[in-house]
Amino acid sequence: MASPDLIFKAVNETANKQDLSRYDQNVCLDIHRKLDSKLKEQDLSIAEKSVFARNNFAVMNKWEQVFPAGITECLREYFRERAIWAPKFDPRFPNQNQAKNCFVNYVDYQRCIKLKGQDYKDCEYFKQAAASLCPNQWLEKFDEEIESNAFPVDI
Repeated sequence: MASPDLIFKAVNETANKQDLSRYDQNVCLDIHRKLDSKLKEQDLSIAEKSVFARNNFAVMNKWEQVFPAGITECLREYFRERAIWAPKFDPRFPNQNQAKNCFVNYVDYQRCIKLKGQDYKDCEYFKQAAASLCPNQWLEKFDEEIESNAFPVDI
């Protein structure tokens, strides 16, 4: 399903409720839930959902011409929140230093692709988390160590 179709369906399922020219938090939350469920139906990865949000946020001026002000504000909020992805708080790593969190997510990603295969979508979370938390030099170093069988953890 193309991006505009998905957005129109989510808004139309909600739109017949009230005056949509004003922002209504309840209607907005309903639209957010509908968009999330439609994206989940498409089985998109974290990166693909982020690209979807960035692309639609970039053309907000076009959405402003199509929808009333309240819906436009709601969509702007939705796309802004989801355009930038960061891993959720992990209570195992409560401190400022996230080096262990970086390493654990990298190892979890490697184990996931070893067990499930390169194409398994749920492994994408660990890859994105490691990419978000780890400096690029560390990721390159980890990749080199895995290739040369010198990685300090069994995967």
